[in-house]
Amino acid sequence: MPPIIEVENISKRYGDHQALDNLSISVDPGEVVVIIGPSGSGKSTLLRCLNGLERVDSGKVVVAGIPLDESTKNAHLVRLNVGMVFQQFELFIHLNVLENLMLAPMVVNRLAKTDAERIADYYLGKVGLRSKAKSFPSQLSGGEKQRAAIARALCLNPKIMLFDEPTSALDPEMTGEVLAVMKKLADEGMTMVIVTHEIGFAREVSDTVVFMDSGKIVESGKTADVLDYSRHPRTAEFLRKVLR
Repeated sequence: MPPIIEVENISKRYGDHQALDNLSISVDPGEVVVIIGPSGSGKSTLLRCLNGLERVDSGKVVVAGIPLDESTKNAHLVRLNVGMVFQQFELFIHLNVLENLMLAPMVVNRLAKTDAERIADYYLGKVGLRSKAKSFPSQLSGGEKQRAAIARALCLNPKIMLFDEPTSALDPEMTGEVLAVMKKLADEGMTMVIVTHEIGFAREVSDTVVFMDSGKIVESGKTADVLDYSRHPRTAEFLRKVLR
């Protein structure tokens, strides 16, 4: 089976800053890849290139068999296959939780309201938030907001989920709530690419760990190999600091 994500020799520059530097990576269907590395290493930029939020300057990105090129149509098709959860929850504050989840199925997939509500209810149950369906984002805890954001992304039935440091704004208890939902998705076979500093979570759920620095992939491999037996001194130095 071919990779569901293929990235070949991509580069991305913002002015004088080289965010991505001739980077290549592939992800197989059902694989969970965790990307670690210091701030500013290009992790978030890579995720944004995988769903067409950023265009690469050079190289090739193919997601779910669709090339992300100059075609806006292709970018739209990729986003139908890819759900993304950001550091901040990005919920619409004027809509309740159920309405937040119903919006994309109704607008993007043109579903009837009753069908969209059925799908939204299902995914609220999946993340343990049915009781909060009529609550507004201001009435939710941080962990509940992030779980609602995950449920909203799932409402389009994506083939791939991208997570950009989804627990960075949460306290430890709320972090556990969100990681439990993500672990469940991993157990169900969802293809996921996750940027996180939660090394314990990476060890538990990921198949592959990628360490990035200065826009490059310094090291990648099976989770235990990278986390316990890193071959590159830069990876080892980073892990020593975050595991102290």
